[in-house]
Amino acid sequence: MTLPYSPSRAVYEGNGAATSFPFAFKVWSTDQLSVSITSPEGRTTAAQGWTASLGESGGTLTYLHNGAPLPDGWRLAIVRDMPFAQGIDLVSASRFDPQVIEDALDQATAERQQVKEMLGRAVILPSTSDETPQD
Repeated sequence: MTLPYSPSRAVYEGNGAATSFPFAFKVWSTDQLSVSITSPEGRTTAAQGWTASLGESGGTLTYLHNGAPLPDGWRLAIVRDMPFAQGIDLVSASRFDPQVIEDALDQATAERQQVKEMLGRAVILPSTSDETPQD
């Protein structure tokens, strides 16, 4: 399988009706998702009680906010949260399944896509700057 570029984040505005939120980026398990909600006052917390069904190139997250659809004024973010670990141990002069290599390359690509998405929201200073992001 190849892994085309896809943003590693999906953000939704609450409307008082929606409980299903699709996302179009690959994850291999629900442990690789981070879900947060932001109140109308701007307070962000981890969303609790969500479930997700996964497909080949994304999935659908189901979330109820205190037992009801996400209210107007609230925001929900679904973000890919890869572990940045490499757990494959290939032994020299042994047979290996090419799918193992393919999966490892796809997961490494997903990690880079995740970092690219985060950098797109970061404060980045020119290389010659003496300022810090806090300045």
